[in-house]
Amino acid sequence: MILFRAFIAAVPALTAGSASGLEELASRWPMQETYRKAVESDSFSLPVGPSKDGTTPTMTVHGEVEHIAFRVDTGAATLDVLSEIQSLLEVEGYKVLFRCHDRACGGFDFRADLELPRAPAMYVDLQDFHFIAAERLAGDPDDYAAVLVSRSAKAGYVQMTFVRGVAQGVRNRVPVAIESIVDSDSIGSQLDASGHAVLDTLEFASGSTDLEPGEYPELADLAGYLADNPSIRVLLVGHTDANGSLESNIDLSERRAESVLNRLVNAHGVDPERVAAKGIGYLSPRATNISAEGRKLNRRVEAVLLTGN
Repeated sequence: MILFRAFIAAVPALTAGSASGLEELASRWPMQETYRKAVESDSFSLPVGPSKDGTTPTMTVHGEVEHIAFRVDTGAATLDVLSEIQSLLEVEGYKVLFRCHDRACGGFDFRADLELPRAPAMYVDLQDFHFIAAERLAGDPDDYAAVLVSRSAKAGYVQMTFVRGVAQGVRNRVPVAIESIVDSDSIGSQLDASGHAVLDTLEFASGSTDLEPGEYPELADLAGYLADNPSIRVLLVGHTDANGSLESNIDLSERRAESVLNRLVNAHGVDPERVAAKGIGYLSPRATNISAEGRKLNRRVEAVLLTGN
């Protein structure tokens, strides 16, 4: 079953326009349904904040609950897949309550609190997953959605949960300031939560160590974080896949990290004394180097928190 058909069945009242968008998405990213479970009347604990001290803030909602999982035949980054799905939900009137990324979500503790099918129906890489919780307030009752996107070395995986017909009288909100946690996917939030953050959107010309021209929101985010935290310093660490010698890859990764450093200094006004660059080649992979998808994930630049006060 491909993506747009599954969404048409899963998302209430899809319009003709959004169905057309789903068809376009399915033409690029075919998906095979691996799991589906629907309960006419049930409760669901919707995560609305990152896990801290082993506890995940949730909002309990009651209604018709449906869980659906897919295998995504694409090498696209998890963030790209989630962004496409989020856009489709927003067309249907959903508003994001909470969004986070792997360690900024709380890592293993967050994943452990999710209702997910077992492998091979769903696969979660604790170092590479994105999550959103959303609500559609269309009067009374309301609808809620939770979407988790992750991947294995060979494919992406999506888990969606929809809760429909949630009456306002049985909605149990936890005392969490939603507006304050929507940006838990930000670079600053990831640095605070785990001490490092992958700059996923950076692009380098083929065979080049120069960062391509363009706007990179992650760099603006990082610059803003440094401005708000004057005692903080960061190290930009370049990584490569395992093709070639270690020496050449360390050199390549360091020069790419230096290119990112120069962009932060020259385009965003970051004090050069507060950033440094280092390359470690293929010594710290986050995926297998056997597949093209894994090698792509391993080619990256990360920001690492160096010092506080």
